[in-house]
Amino acid sequence: MLLIEDHLNHCVVDQIKSGDEKRSQQELLKLFEYK
Repeated sequence: MLLIEDHLNHCVVDQIKSGDEKRSQQELLKLFEYK
């Protein structure tokens, strides 16, 4: 769970800030499917 939290705190936030929301959405959906 810590790995997922770290990923959200860094990669996903950076993706959203850089305008790559679509990629962030896809990654978040994968995380929900994984869990």
